[in-house]
Amino acid sequence: MASYQRVALFILFDAIETDLIAHIRSASGNDIVLTETELDKAKGRLLSKAVQVLDSDSPFDLLYGLDLHEKYQVLMRNKDGLQTDVRDYFQSLAGIIQRSISVRNDVMHGRPLTVDEHIFAFSFAQTLVSRARLLADIGKGIYRIRGGSYLVYSAISRVS
Repeated sequence: MASYQRVALFILFDAIETDLIAHIRSASGNDIVLTETELDKAKGRLLSKAVQVLDSDSPFDLLYGLDLHEKYQVLMRNKDGLQTDVRDYFQSLAGIIQRSISVRNDVMHGRPLTVDEHIFAFSFAQTLVSRARLLADIGKGIYRIRGGSYLVYSAISRVS
């Protein structure tokens, strides 16, 4: 049986990826561009899961077939469509997102985590919570997009 901590991390990473998709959609408008590699990976992953509710020709639906790092890369390619503060926030997360990828992969694929990975994962979550609260205090809500949330607002509400 999975531990509560592992379930919380699964929910956190899933919520982060969902939030990234919302930001990509907001930033790119109707003009999202995926690389050939991203298109192939996403189509392959969605087909292997037999996901039939998504359109395999729609770049927006194909985002669900990409991993955290790939979604982050797509967002950064479309960063010009983000508000300046939002863009700066996501760019400031580049290092910690990069370091979280191996932990995310282990969590999402049910592989065991080392003590150091557990520590990093919860430190990562705490960093996101702290930054989100700070930005919310400073911005008084200007960081909400289309009824969605800044990265982690929805994630934290699901975990807590």
